Amino acid sequence: MSNIFYCFECDYANRTKEKPFLKDILNNFTKDEIVGFNLYINNNPYNKQFHLGIFFDNDQVRDRFDIWLKQNHPDRIIKSNMKFLDLVFHANVCGICDENGIDLAITSHSNHMFIFPEKDFLENHHPQFAFVNRNQPRIFLSHSSLDKESVVEPMFRYLQSREIHVWLDKYEIDYGDNIYFKINEGIKNSEFAIFVITENFLNSKWANEELSSFVNLIFNDKCLVILNISDKSNIPPMIMARKFMEWNNGDCLLEIANVLKRKLNL
Repeated sequence: MSNIFYCFECDYANRTKEKPFLKDILNNFTKDEIVGFNLYINNNPYNKQFHLGIFFDNDQVRDRFDIWLKQNHPDRIIKSNMKFLDLVFHANVCGICDENGIDLAITSHSNHMFIFPEKDFLENHHPQFAFVNRNQPRIFLSHSSLDKESVVEPMFRYLQSREIHVWLDKYEIDYGDNIYFKINEGIKNSEFAIFVITENFLNSKWANEELSSFVNLIFNDKCLVILNISDKSNIPPMIMARKFMEWNNGDCLLEIANVLKRKLNL
C-alpha cells in the first residue's frame, strides 16, 4: 500500500454526522486514486477515538485532494503527526470501498466496530447516562471582596446546601478569564441580586458599579439587601428604600433562603 497518508479525526459520539464527508470523498476520488480508505476505532471508554486514514496513489492525487478539501470542506483539518501503524496497533480497523460500507460500519447503535452507541442514542434510550451539568446561577451575589470571609462565603455555602444556585466570582471566574467580561456576563444572566452592604461595599468603586448595573432588578423588586453596617447614613437611597435584613452573624440565613425560594419559585 502507498505510504502517502492523511489522517482525519472524526467524532465518535456523533459519528453518523461524519457520513456525508466520508461519502463525499469516495464519490470524488476513484479506487485507483485513493488506494486505501480505512476507519480506525479505539473503544477505550476513557479516550474513545475515531479516525479516518486515507492512502493516496501518488502526490498528484494528494495535491488534487488538498484543493478539493479546501473548496468543499474548509473546516476539516488534517490531523498532524499521525502514523498509520500506531492507529493499526491501537484500534479496530475497517477498510471501506463504497458508500454501503460506510453505512454498515457507522451506525448510531453499537456494532462490530463501535462498542458504544452514539451520544444521543445512548442518552435518549438510557437517560441515566446523560451528562449532568451544573445549574446556571440565577442569583448574583454583589459584595466587596473584603467581606468574603466574614459574610459572603458563609452565606454562599449555606445557600449551596439548600440547592440555591448563586453566582459568586470565586467559583465562576477561572485563571486566565477576563474578569470584567465574566462579571458582566454574570450580571446579564441573573434574574435576582443579593447586595451585601457593608462599609467595605460603600467604599468599593467596583461594588458600586455593580450596584448601578442592577438598577432594573432593584426597581422591579428582584433584589435582597443584607446589611452588616453600623452607620446607615451613607447607604444609597435606592437601597435604603428596600426592606432589608440585618446580617447579625448569620442569624438571617434561614430567612434569606426562604425569601429566595419564594421569590424565585425554587
